[in-house]
Amino acid sequence: SLSVMCGVLLSFEGPVALRVGAGYGVRTKRYETSSGYWVKNSAISAQGLDVSLGLQFNFRGFIISIDGVTTNFNAYEAKIGLGYGLKNK
Repeated sequence: SLSVMCGVLLSFEGPVALRVGAGYGVRTKRYETSSGYWVKNSAISAQGLDVSLGLQFNFRGFIISIDGVTTNFNAYEAKIGLGYGLKNK
């Protein structure tokens, strides 16, 4: 899958923020046959509008994000991210 998205991060009181984004995405599911050919599964592949909604938690600089993403409202996936935020001084 590949996505190009823009979005906003809405901070609440405390370490929780809401993430909302939209853009363009491609999600393709392919299988290799026993003879070496690649076949695309069109039933679960999608291309078009990507929409993301999730939460971000910040604990002493460590960031955990949980997102739900849909591509053209045909394919759905959940994503979990881990990171560390550097503070600007």
